Amino acid sequence: MLITEQLFDLLIFLLTLIPFILFTKFLFRISVDNKKIQELSLPVALIMGPIFLSILLELLLRYFPKENNIFYVLSVLIIGTSLSIFLFLYCYKKKFFQSLVPNKINLPLPQTSNKEDFLFLLLLLSVITVFLATLFGFIIQNDPLEYAKTAQVIYQQKDLTYYPFVDTNFSDGYYGPWTHGLGYINIWVWSYFLAEYDGLTTSARFISDYYLVALIILLIKLSTVFLKQRIIGVLAAIFLCSTPVLITGVTGSHIDIVRIALLFNSLILFHFYLQKPSLKSLVFISVSVGLALYTHSLNILLFPIIAILWLIHERKISLLMIRHGFIFLFFSLIFVIPSYIINIKLFGNPIADSGAVPVWNLPSLHYDEWFNIRRELGTEAARLFYGVLKGLSKPEWFGFSYYFFIVAFYFYIAGVSKKIENESNLLTKYLLNVILIFFFFVLITYSFGLDIFIKNYRYQMTIQPFIALFSAILLYKFIPKKNT
Repeated sequence: MLITEQLFDLLIFLLTLIPFILFTKFLFRISVDNKKIQELSLPVALIMGPIFLSILLELLLRYFPKENNIFYVLSVLIIGTSLSIFLFLYCYKKKFFQSLVPNKINLPLPQTSNKEDFLFLLLLLSVITVFLATLFGFIIQNDPLEYAKTAQVIYQQKDLTYYPFVDTNFSDGYYGPWTHGLGYINIWVWSYFLAEYDGLTTSARFISDYYLVALIILLIKLSTVFLKQRIIGVLAAIFLCSTPVLITGVTGSHIDIVRIALLFNSLILFHFYLQKPSLKSLVFISVSVGLALYTHSLNILLFPIIAILWLIHERKISLLMIRHGFIFLFFSLIFVIPSYIINIKLFGNPIADSGAVPVWNLPSLHYDEWFNIRRELGTEAARLFYGVLKGLSKPEWFGFSYYFFIVAFYFYIAGVSKKIENESNLLTKYLLNVILIFFFFVLITYSFGLDIFIKNYRYQMTIQPFIALFSAILLYKFIPKKNT
């Protein structure tokens, strides 16, 4: 396929996401009253919108299986567009657009020094490089190839009755027993429907690139509106893009950037909920968490992280917290309860890892021993050095992000954060709390001899945006500014 044809395929794919992005944007506008938080509507919609498309496609495949391609394409576009128009008219009737669309569009264009301009250029070049690496590269990692094959089987069968594919009689010999939701995989399926081709479409390969850009936009918008320094978000984005294992996953069409963006989006929105609790905003955050769970099982971490953050903020369990907690659980789990029930029937657990592949549990295979040696976790010292401390011991994976974090953390405890404005300081403290909670889980499981958090380097990438933004906030103070 020619480059122009590939780019056209990608353009059509992106255009079909617009109704769902608009739907999410309007939904966010209805749910949030704070005008400053409303300014995050675009990156929030970019991150959540495509997953709504996945949910709609799953409903169509489950309740209307075996139809032709045009039925699914038209159904998704008509329903998505209708929902967007409905919410648009609702917002217009309620006069929500008076604040949403100002008379003048004021772009934040602060004066910058040559070094700050250099950072913008560096970020732009980084994103272009990632884009080109995806366009001209190949998918060779195991997980993306599994996603592609699973999407291919779904596209060919147009039926989700036998997903997860553990009965090879109904999947043409293919065995795919993971327990993740279809949030990411169904976007691949959608790209196949649009192309009427079940190979590695260009649009499917660029899903990860799309989410990297969406996450960068969220970082920059967050910094512009709440930290009053757009350059902080740019610096955080550069830190993020300088994480080798993360970018390798993006160019290799891995799911990690998608799950990380959804998790970061959910926790950032929860920060603003804590500042001013609102039932409407809580429901929207719950939906964001539900979409994160629907995309990857590892995002189950959102529940304990949010619970601890809630307790830290409230310092006691109140009646409002209990009531809102039940509402949060309901709207979060509503997206994944059906798949959890199916997983329990198939695997005995709502979420399974190695247990989903019975051959791994054969005693004669010594899978755990082999896996630990392969991941350099064969000794206790290795578990500590290459497991718990992999962010420092593996710069070829994580770059220098953890070294930047240590320096930033030193400045934080040394009192540099006291010079930051109150609103910015609250966000900085919140980011640090998330990082410390995550490593609390790492240390607790490690102390009990469990390798849940250290066996896979990808798991530690979960908090990479938090480390990047926290480091950028503290280290930004040391970037030379233009004298005025």
